[in-house]
Amino acid sequence: SRACVAVPAALLALLLALLLKQNHSSGAQAPPVLFTWVPFVGAGLELGADAAAFFRKRAAQLGEVFQAHLAGNDVYFVTNPNLYPAVLRRSREFDFQPIADEFQEKAFGYAAKEGEVLDAVAFHRLYTQHLKSSEGVGGLTSRSMRSLEQVLPAEVAALLDSGGGAGDLYAIVSRVIFKSTMPAIFDPATATEEALRDFQAFDAKFAFLSGGVPLKYFPEAAAGWERNTALLTGDYYEAASKFMQDRHEVYLRGNIAEENIAKLQAIFIWAANANTIPTGFWTLYFLLRDAAMLERVRSEVRRAAGDSGGGLTLESLGRLELLDSCIDEALRLASGSMMMRVVKKDTPLELEGGTTVVLKAGKRLAFYPGQLHFDAGVFPQPFCFVGDRFLQQRRRGQPFELRGRKLHQPVMAFGGGVSMCPGRNFAKTEIKHFIARLLLEYDVELEGVAAGAEGAVDTTAADFPEMDLSRAGLGVYPPKAAVPCVLKRRSMPHGG
Repeated sequence: SRACVAVPAALLALLLALLLKQNHSSGAQAPPVLFTWVPFVGAGLELGADAAAFFRKRAAQLGEVFQAHLAGNDVYFVTNPNLYPAVLRRSREFDFQPIADEFQEKAFGYAAKEGEVLDAVAFHRLYTQHLKSSEGVGGLTSRSMRSLEQVLPAEVAALLDSGGGAGDLYAIVSRVIFKSTMPAIFDPATATEEALRDFQAFDAKFAFLSGGVPLKYFPEAAAGWERNTALLTGDYYEAASKFMQDRHEVYLRGNIAEENIAKLQAIFIWAANANTIPTGFWTLYFLLRDAAMLERVRSEVRRAAGDSGGGLTLESLGRLELLDSCIDEALRLASGSMMMRVVKKDTPLELEGGTTVVLKAGKRLAFYPGQLHFDAGVFPQPFCFVGDRFLQQRRRGQPFELRGRKLHQPVMAFGGGVSMCPGRNFAKTEIKHFIARLLLEYDVELEGVAAGAEGAVDTTAADFPEMDLSRAGLGVYPPKAAVPCVLKRRSMPHGG
């Protein structure tokens, strides 16, 4: 009868009203969804083409948080940088460990065997001891500095003998940093041309590997990575750094098989070089394009070396504040890290606009700090290299701000929260030493490109090297093509 139909309809209407009232009173709602037509890849094509533009465009269309499909996963994209701290603080709700485990297996081929245990507490203690404490970082840096003092003159001499000092700037930086880093962390015998070529073959395919494409589909990369891993078998650790020796001991205590220990240790070959090399390159490149800033940095280096009795020490490198600022500015302009978490349970997230969205368990959460790097409201002249930008901000004691809110990490090239790169201090000190020593001893000129006025290096200019954006989300972009340069010994080393 009509009465029988009317009762369920009335109950349904009442239930719907109650649900709407509950959502209205709590302010909770699901984030909007971006429809993508490409199976599995989803938003990956648009994101990979220009990640910063993707986030800017979708923020304007969909707001502070939206959902899209990416590489087989449903992902919540956070487009408002003011929400980053809230995400990073809540490591229990937004978990990084599943991402790290997946990354190790997809990109590096490590899958835990039955009975193997990775002691997270022991590793945290290890990183604090060797990569965060001044004594630990000092030990690694001292090894790196000794290596560079031998590697740099030898590489430049070979360049002068073979080609009159002409070469590709990125290739030069790659050789010097790789051959200085490997003896600092591993056995000096690992710092070879073959090891560098094998690393480069693997790194060239890393975007595919991290996306889940099996290594076996890239024979050259697979063979290179296998040879690099083989370097870290046997008794190599007897000549390695204390850091690597202690890592080896932790693995043994966790019953990790020898073949897996080698795979886990080899991850540091990639981690120690993949972003350090392009960061060193871009910092040097920007300085070579900015004549006034180059001379200011060179003067700072000369003063620091003079204060140390004519040489560079770990302490004197710590006084290179302008060079440190230039590294931060290079990272702002050339880094594109994506941060990813797994939502562990249904979690409300309050937006800056006052509403609340509910993020569902099992889905992923991602944000791209690079979108902030080119925000003119935070960084005036956002596409230009301003070498002293971060130094002036530190001296003023005023943090960068976004819409009136302080940004305690305006550049997040090294990650954030529990995924903050533990080796960031070592990497920056290593880059400082490389550039400082180079500027003391040599002149470097870019071929076909004149140095301009201070602050005039524009990354959107036609003569600026194109960056390899295929590495979007993975760290610092390398240049897409060779950058010709000429090196010469300075006529007055350590001086004018």
